[in-house]
Amino acid sequence: MGGGILRRISQLSLFFRRQAQTVSNFYLAFSNDLAIIPVLNKIDLPGADIDKVKQQLENAFEIDPEEVLLASAKTGEGVQDILDAVVRRVPPPSKAIYGER
Repeated sequence: MGGGILRRISQLSLFFRRQAQTVSNFYLAFSNDLAIIPVLNKIDLPGADIDKVKQQLENAFEIDPEEVLLASAKTGEGVQDILDAVVRRVPPPSKAIYGER
């Protein structure tokens, strides 16, 4: 199963509009019992409405707004929070992934 951690981090733009890819990726991760780390990116943009998008995520996916991480790839804000969340929330790979028994 390629992609590992990247498949488990759900990065969302602050201009979330229930895009088919976002919805599909969420349900793919959810149905495979993967850890989901919701991240709002682009928080540095003017007009970013963080609270509105958190509410949309709660309504669409039942994601607790307190669990949503905030980030800006441009400024680097929130990057350490994302890395810390990966360590805390994503379990180590099972032996089955590496073909061990």
